[in-house]
Amino acid sequence: MRRTRSWANPVSAFAPTQISNLFAWYDASSLVGADGSRIASWPDKTGVGGNALTQGVGTAQPWLYTSTASRQMNGRPTAYADGSDTIAASYALSQPVTYVCAAANMAGAANGRVMDTLNATRQLIDFGAPAATSQIYAGTVQAGAVTPVGSHTMAVVFNGASSVLHVDGVNAAIGSPGANGNGQLTLFGSGQGTYLTGMIGEFLIYNRALTAPEISQLESYLRSKWATT
Repeated sequence: MRRTRSWANPVSAFAPTQISNLFAWYDASSLVGADGSRIASWPDKTGVGGNALTQGVGTAQPWLYTSTASRQMNGRPTAYADGSDTIAASYALSQPVTYVCAAANMAGAANGRVMDTLNATRQLIDFGAPAATSQIYAGTVQAGAVTPVGSHTMAVVFNGASSVLHVDGVNAAIGSPGANGNGQLTLFGSGQGTYLTGMIGEFLIYNRALTAPEISQLESYLRSKWATT
């Protein structure tokens, strides 16, 4: 008799591909490997060639947790970083661009960097250290709201003066964080010494500015799948 895996919260029939201009889709629940193994390559679920994230240095690779409950979100596998790990793309992105993710910052973490870049042309998304404010940056810091320890959805539209940061479905920052593109996207940190201690369940990139209803739809999808706040 064949057994099927059952998650704590079922996912609706909606898929991120139903919103146009999906550029890359990184879903930790689709990764294959042993619990506690390192992630050398994170494929792009859209199937577009060349969009995989990679890390060639074994000691800097994020960890895949498929069954350790404290390293999962809603009973699902996650990619986990311990404050010194990163995984990077080979592509560059310009504005307008939208990032939407389900991620978790951990208690006691000194840093909360969800996304950054390996070079000087930077966009970043940051939880902030515990009890500090979330922020986005594309040449200028745009501070958001205090993000408690735990699992969250974050949605960021980088689009000049029309940029916006959503945390758990609420506008945390509106206004221009600058005009930078992202020279070489990295998850969990940067080449400049700031990292995340925490988990990413899913990370979506759209190469346009999504509308508020589209962002809301993606946040609902992620909240249901990953049991974020």
